[in-house]
Amino acid sequence: MKTDAGVSASNSTVTLNVMKALLSMDQFVTLVDYGGTETITKIQRTLNSKYESYIGLSPCDGLYGRQINESMIKVLQAIEGYSVEDATGNFGDGAKANLVNILVPGSGDSEALLLTRYALCCNGYTVNYTSTSWDSEMASQVTAFQSDLALPQTGTVDVNTWMSLLLSKGNPDRSCDACDTRFEITDYRMQHLNAKGYSIVGRYLTGGDFKELRKGEAQRIIAAGKKLFPIFQESGSDSEYFNTTNAACDAESAVAAAMNYGIKSHQGIVIYFAVDFDTQDTTIESVIQPYFHTLQDVMKNKLNNAFKIGVYGTRNVCERVINIGYADTAFVSDMSTGYSGNMGYKIPSEWTFDQFSEYTVDDDSGEWGMDKVAFSGYTQPIDASQLSNTPLVSYCVQTIRDNRQNMYLEDISGVSNGRDFRVLSNEIYLTISYSGDTVHGTPHGVVRLMDTDTSESLYISDIGNGQTNSYTIPIAYANTMHLNYTSKVDGYGLVDGSFTTYLTSKLYV
Repeated sequence: MKTDAGVSASNSTVTLNVMKALLSMDQFVTLVDYGGTETITKIQRTLNSKYESYIGLSPCDGLYGRQINESMIKVLQAIEGYSVEDATGNFGDGAKANLVNILVPGSGDSEALLLTRYALCCNGYTVNYTSTSWDSEMASQVTAFQSDLALPQTGTVDVNTWMSLLLSKGNPDRSCDACDTRFEITDYRMQHLNAKGYSIVGRYLTGGDFKELRKGEAQRIIAAGKKLFPIFQESGSDSEYFNTTNAACDAESAVAAAMNYGIKSHQGIVIYFAVDFDTQDTTIESVIQPYFHTLQDVMKNKLNNAFKIGVYGTRNVCERVINIGYADTAFVSDMSTGYSGNMGYKIPSEWTFDQFSEYTVDDDSGEWGMDKVAFSGYTQPIDASQLSNTPLVSYCVQTIRDNRQNMYLEDISGVSNGRDFRVLSNEIYLTISYSGDTVHGTPHGVVRLMDTDTSESLYISDIGNGQTNSYTIPIAYANTMHLNYTSKVDGYGLVDGSFTTYLTSKLYV
């Protein structure tokens, strides 16, 4: 066991570290069937041999996971001069500040150079992990790593490179071109984006009033000289949501929502569908890939490739969904450094956005959150030419889940049917504003809630000119419906009129 762990086996003494290893579930042989490699096993044994006092006996299973990652950070701290007690494996401000003393190759520290080689191997790059010299192969692989992560290509192991080698998020303080947020980008909040130099903003298409785009917000972002990328997330933080039924609904809902906000279809625009948890290989194969297969099938065959499909998730999720052909590009959740799906995996070459840090802004608008996002340029975000100033007609059915609060549904002019929607609830609350043409008399609006499949009128109401009315309406769970709008003057006939509708869905019991 000592030999397999990489430590001296000259005697059979059971040390405290050996006893801990024996009583643990850790493995000390290469787990080839689980993706382990002999190279990483040898690196693990070398670390145990040289740094046992700092790291104990780390597993030697050939897998780059949490324990070896923590061990490598402790080794970094040891090289920086930390005591055993102070080397916690937490990459804090102190460890970051001390990186300037072990830059490679400038510092001439052979242990720092070896750790760089170990980290490159663990991140999927091919270098001689035993060499203590700086050579052209090493410089080439460091430059490739920097290029893959959209870091400045210095060809040396600087602070940004060190941190990206050991943390999927890299240096959280580095500058970037993009950001994403759950909060509305108001004119006031736009000042923060300008101050930080962000030129691209990611916003949610759906998800409730708290996080989704507001009416006119996309146009506001573009008018300010920014670009936009759309995110779709209705799922929670586990695999239960990801079935083919939801995938079919999500494809239509994403297209319907995008077009309702004025985002043009058939422009090569990518919508990023979120997988926001640390899923393992078996779940990726049995759950996530079939979900994206259905997304792709509906987007291609039913929706005529209205938008391209992107995937948001760990490096592993993104790579495996893209490699099988179910997504075109990735929005990588590298901010989650402890996720197994980010450890030991290269960032997919097809990545466009890389989320690496979050912070809270506290200003006159209150507290609101922002994520920092790197941009590779692999695909382009939405610009002014791809956005309409008015909602676009979509023939997709948008699925609206329970407990949505004051969700913008649509703007309608004249006499028209609104868009189809289904609500996963047994009751809805509508707020409708109306204003009509007064040239020919006093106008009023008539609104009917219609069952799309049967054409049955489920509810009818009259709205006076300049008024806003609210209605609580019981509905059948998941039935497809739409609103029919009419603007008229009694004794004259139909006239021009405008309606704006918001919807709240009650929690289904």
